[in-house]
Amino acid sequence: MPTRRSILLASAARLAAVAAAAAMTTALAACGSGGGSPASALGNAEAAGTPVDGGKLTYAMDQEPDCIDPHVSGLDAVAVIDRNIVDSLVAQAPDGTIVPWLATSWTTSADLKTYTFKLRPGVTFHDGTPLDAAAVKANLDDIAAPATKSHYAVSLLGPYAGSTVVDPATVQVHFERPFAPFLQAASTTFLGLLAPADLGRSADDRCHTAVGSGPFSFAAWNPHNSVVLDRSPAYAWAPAFSANQKAAHLSRVTFRFLPDDSVRVGALTSGQADLVQNVPPTSAKSVTANPSLRLLTKDSPGGTYTLFLKTSDGPLADERVRIALQRSLDVETIVGAASANQFTRAWSEIGPTTAGYDKATEGSWPYDAALAGRQLDAAGWTARDSEGYRTKDGKRLVLTWLQNAQGGKRAQTNATIAQLVQAAAKSVGIQIQLDPVPVGTYLKRAYDTHDYDLFSSSYGGEDPDELRLAFASSTRPKDGTPNGNVSLIADPQLDAWLDAGATTLDPAARASSYAKVQAYVNQHAVAIPLYAPTAIDATTAKVHGLTWDIGAYPLLQAAWLAP
Repeated sequence: MPTRRSILLASAARLAAVAAAAAMTTALAACGSGGGSPASALGNAEAAGTPVDGGKLTYAMDQEPDCIDPHVSGLDAVAVIDRNIVDSLVAQAPDGTIVPWLATSWTTSADLKTYTFKLRPGVTFHDGTPLDAAAVKANLDDIAAPATKSHYAVSLLGPYAGSTVVDPATVQVHFERPFAPFLQAASTTFLGLLAPADLGRSADDRCHTAVGSGPFSFAAWNPHNSVVLDRSPAYAWAPAFSANQKAAHLSRVTFRFLPDDSVRVGALTSGQADLVQNVPPTSAKSVTANPSLRLLTKDSPGGTYTLFLKTSDGPLADERVRIALQRSLDVETIVGAASANQFTRAWSEIGPTTAGYDKATEGSWPYDAALAGRQLDAAGWTARDSEGYRTKDGKRLVLTWLQNAQGGKRAQTNATIAQLVQAAAKSVGIQIQLDPVPVGTYLKRAYDTHDYDLFSSSYGGEDPDELRLAFASSTRPKDGTPNGNVSLIADPQLDAWLDAGATTLDPAARASSYAKVQAYVNQHAVAIPLYAPTAIDATTAKVHGLTWDIGAYPLLQAAWLAP
């Protein structure tokens, strides 16, 4: 009789073969006679001679935005594009420190409930209006307004209570209770500032354009094809760590949406794209071997790619069933097979490069099929039907994994992982139904009806406050309001630890609180972390000056193209 591990490895081999066949054209095109070497982009521009102005760069992405407004959408694709359109009050430098950007300085009240910002003079939005204190207040109020239906930005604002315009250059931001994560949150694209005239419009209107103050202005969105940005010639307020303190060198940037991995990498090797996002792990070696290409990798902080288990009702309301699923998975084998060993298995919902990560999670929930079986027996799922699935009272143990049919970031890698998880769960008698649905249905079932048992995602962010977004009872989605706690967990002790971490600036105290949260999530199998994302991008050799922010999003303000 084949072992569970041999079955898993056989499944992995079959899926890897499919992936390899799909990428074969790309691999052949990418192979060169010489040997390249991977480059690691750590946030600093590489020296490559005198920058040339006027180039037009094409950036191939694997995901199209659902809405170009960063206050509304929480997709990574929105952050990638909008970081070039919108600026933020502060910036997070490559070393993790918070530094001035649109705000030249700030102070924090002793109780951590009020932040006072002094704004940089002379900054204007792309429509010519001044970026002043009233504009900052309008933006934060807009994010907090229920009518905006923010998917993610509103969570970053936490217990926002309002803002006060002291004078045109001074704004105070107030919170109902101490809120330590705000400065880091304020550096993100999702709390970026839009022109006041861009706010308060209908959801449809605001989703199809964005007016910011960044190095590029929005030019066009061609649905299912591309978003085009043009250089903003007046730009002169980049963060101090930027290699370019003036207007962008590139005259135009076109973001092409190519969800198929082989097509996307093929566009790079053929010269149709200059920069490619999310090179599939199966193509990494062939890109590295091509002397005309450069592979760029960076560990992504924030939330790991995680399988969230709905704890409120259904089979997974029983912790024993959750633990059984958790321990049925040989995560290291699954992730290695799906990513060609490019990604590292995760032990926590936040990754190792995130502040507050607890190394004690490592090794704390190893694969143990025998334990999984005992847990299912104890939960009453003792019988098996003709297909080998567990049953109780004549009903099969079935879990529905809700998925977006349009895919998303690392869609093909994640699809392989889903199939391997499905096979592993079957070996202990759990049936997982993969349920891909159109995006509208997906959002309704995720945030309104909660019609799922399993939900997978990864969240950005460089602060351990990601744990609050994922597991606080206050962030449970309800009545169609998007939010992060899709496990629907509600535990006063968990909330207390999360609140403690968010109400102090003491690093040791924060680390202690967040370590308890990570241990709780694993011990009670509220979620199953799968892998810590690594950004794997690639460029042609003519791309220079490219930098990455701390969240592993490419920054194009200092980039340029060699003739």
